[in-house]
Amino acid sequence: MKKLLFTVLFVITLQGLSAQSLTLYKNESNQFGFKDQSGTIIVEPLYDNAQAFAEDLAAVESNMKWGFVDKTGSIVIPIKYDAVSSFKAGKAKVTIGNKTFYIDKKGKQVK
Repeated sequence: MKKLLFTVLFVITLQGLSAQSLTLYKNESNQFGFKDQSGTIIVEPLYDNAQAFAEDLAAVESNMKWGFVDKTGSIVIPIKYDAVSSFKAGKAKVTIGNKTFYIDKKGKQVK
């Protein structure tokens, strides 16, 4: 019974974390980050620009290059692209130089 209760509570906690809504904000230094619904900073305002989360990843820009962070603020796809779109159906369109292609949520090129 204890194992079942633990499993149920664990699943509920994971669902709450994945459903957590983060809001894009800009600080007084014009750097972008994300806050949760209570106003707590979850992703520090370290970026020159950012897009809202889509499929649990947000595009962030630093020094005129783009990459993606997760809802903990960890960079999951390196900040190296000249342009990006938000994720849709597990893919995002990215550009490096004159080459445009799609990547998956791990940063691997896909068709």
